[in-house]
Amino acid sequence: MAGLAAKWAEKVSRRLFIGGNWKCNGSVKTTESLIKDTVNKIEFDTSKLQVLVSPVYLHLPLAKKLLNPKVILSAQNVSQFKNGAYTGEISAQQLKDFGIDWTLIGHSERRTYFGETNDVTSISILGCRH
Repeated sequence: MAGLAAKWAEKVSRRLFIGGNWKCNGSVKTTESLIKDTVNKIEFDTSKLQVLVSPVYLHLPLAKKLLNPKVILSAQNVSQFKNGAYTGEISAQQLKDFGIDWTLIGHSERRTYFGETNDVTSISILGCRH
């Protein structure tokens, strides 16, 4: 798969983007194995291809520690709220403080299962810009 992505990236003039959302899957052991045995073995030119992974929140510190620095670490979601009394939420400020500059926002599953609307998505996006 890695060879195929690299060959495809050579044929286009713009930088490609490949992301893997791990959804609500994995354990510490499987996350470690996936990073060491698969993700970190992918060879690619960062000027032609960006590779991003989005593990579950509990595994972000482990992923940050183990990931090849060429691979972008992303959160799976970000709160529409800034820091405050919002149990279970993670703010853009907290992600940034931890060194995570990327997050998924407005995912169809968040909309379908949690009722997130365009308004919520817009507020989340604006919160990431500040």
